[in-house]
Parts: sequence; structure tokens; C-alpha cells
Amino acid sequence: MKDFSKVLLATPIRGNVTCTLYTAGIMQSNGLHGGWLPMAGQSDIYVARNVLANEFLKRKEFDTLVCVDSDIGFTRQHMIDLLESDEQMVSGLYTDKCQPPMPFCRDNDGRPVPLDEIPKQGMLAARFVPGGFLKMDRSVFETLIEKKMVNTYGGGQLHHFYFGRIVLDNLLSEDYSFSDLVYSAGIQPWINCGIRLNHDGRTLDPQPAQPETATLQGKELKTTAAPSTVTTIGPT
Repeated sequence: MKDFSKVLLATPIRGNVTCTLYTAGIMQSNGLHGGWLPMAGQSDIYVARNVLANEFLKRKEFDTLVCVDSDIGFTRQHMIDLLESDEQMVSGLYTDKCQPPMPFCRDNDGRPVPLDEIPKQGMLAARFVPGGFLKMDRSVFETLIEKKMVNTYGGGQLHHFYFGRIVLDNLLSEDYSFSDLVYSAGIQPWINCGIRLNHDGRTLDPQPAQPETATLQGKELKTTAAPSTVTTIGPT
């Protein structure tokens, strides 16, 4: 049985606000962790994730880090299912913030897995996993350090785990980059497909269509999406 007292929950918060379903999830998780470490006021998610990871490493009483972003809605059962997974690095399943929302789910070749091909339950091997509801054993970080795959800062006391990588001709977000780094170290990241989360109000269920026009003082405004010329993949 998992010793929940050795679990540290960590949350980067851009401002000082969390979504309601995140707050409800934290309250439901009483007894499933030995500490909660929120970091508020850091607008750079890349900095926040590095600070939280290094703080976890300093706290030797914990052997498991669970990162939960402040815009993720989850339940107590979601947390239990995540913690009871045996794999070293496991993510829940949730969508991006685009319209329509698409699941953050890519296979070991980096290819997106369509929603209708994602199993309802079970584990899916994935090279890129998001960092918004992510369990990591201490051994994940220790392996990266032992293999000298991360640089240090702060007089050699801190490690640079999260940084941008270009993989498969794509610029990755900081959490996809970390996932790829772990994969490169020989540790397989996984997605628990049964942990289906709410992301800033978006779920894996069909979403209502959005209007293509807006009004301002009674006048109809046409909305036009600008073409994207930057190839980037990763959570937003």
C-alpha cells in the first residue's frame, strides 16, 4: 500500500487564484498526501516548475511528487488512481484550451492520438505527457542527475529540469520538454486514460460550438483567426 505521508503535492499558480474544481479536489485529497506546496505569483511556468521540483528534492521525507496545476479540476478518486499507479511517471488525461478542445495525448512517436482511439481505461505509453496532473517518483529526478542530463545553477545546488527542447522539428512546451528528457533517460512516461480531468472548464466530452461573431454596442464584429506560422506543441 502507498505511504501517502511521503507524497508532496505541488501547484504553480500564475497569480493568486485557483479554479473552483481544483480547490474542491485539494480539499477532497485530505489524507492522500503529507504536504501541499503552492507557489503563487510566479507568472513564468518554466521558473515555477523548476523551483517546485528542486524544493521536492530538498525535502527527503517525500518520495513522490504530484504536480497539479491550478486550473485542473479533479476528484479524490482521480488522485487515488494516480498515486496507486506503479509506473515512475504518470499523467492524467485532459484537453488543451483550443476550440474545439483536443486531448493532450501523443504516442511514443509523438503523434496525436484521436479521442476515439484513446482507451477508456488503462495505461498508454506516451513520449510527451503534460505536467498539469503528473505523478513522479523521486527516482525520475535522481536518474536525470546521475546521467548528467541537467545543468545546475545556484552554486551547483539546484538543477535545471524544465527547459525548452526541439524534438521532431517541433518546439516543445516546458512540460513536454521535461517528459521527452525523461523518455531520453530511459524512463517511460505514461498516461492513465481512466483519469479524465477538467482543464479550465474543458473536458473530454463534446464541447458546444462557439459563435463566430461578437457584438460591441449593438454592432456585429467578424472574428477571424490569424494563421499560425510557428510550429509548437505542448499544453497551453
